[in-house]
Amino acid sequence: GYWLEYYFGTNCWNEPYATAAANADNQYGSNFEDYLTGRDPNNILFIASFPNDHVNAASVNASVVVQAGIPYQMAKLVNSTNFAAAAWVTYDATVPVSLGSTDGWYDVWIGLKGYALNSVQTWQGYRIMRDTVAPTVYITSPLPGTVTISRPVLQLQGYTLEPLASLSYDLANA
Repeated sequence: GYWLEYYFGTNCWNEPYATAAANADNQYGSNFEDYLTGRDPNNILFIASFPNDHVNAASVNASVVVQAGIPYQMAKLVNSTNFAAAAWVTYDATVPVSLGSTDGWYDVWIGLKGYALNSVQTWQGYRIMRDTVAPTVYITSPLPGTVTISRPVLQLQGYTLEPLASLSYDLANA
């Protein structure tokens, strides 16, 4: 009884994942086997996703999809791998991440863990580019010729100092 409450909380008794026969994290064996071997029965596996790896704002939200386990706590770190200093808060599937005030690459770490104070922490790292400067496009030479289709098309040749993916995205949404 106490062992299940320790790992899943005092309100776990009506939950199907908190029985001795259940396997809350789909790893190793049943909760009872984890008990016998001294393992944490609630190891969290997850994937976080961001809308894009290039953003033009100081904050971005990550969406978390849990693949195994029952998360109760989450933490995030930006440009730090000091996992021991992470501030843990109640789990939410949407993780707001504050990047910074300057453009550039940010290393974002998202961590999940279960209910117990000594729950196993699972961390995933992501790289996000904050880029608030629109790309400058240099037109070097229009292509001569006549286009014989029903709508006029502008064909240009040029370059930009921005990555091609950013240019394609910005031009497509212009």
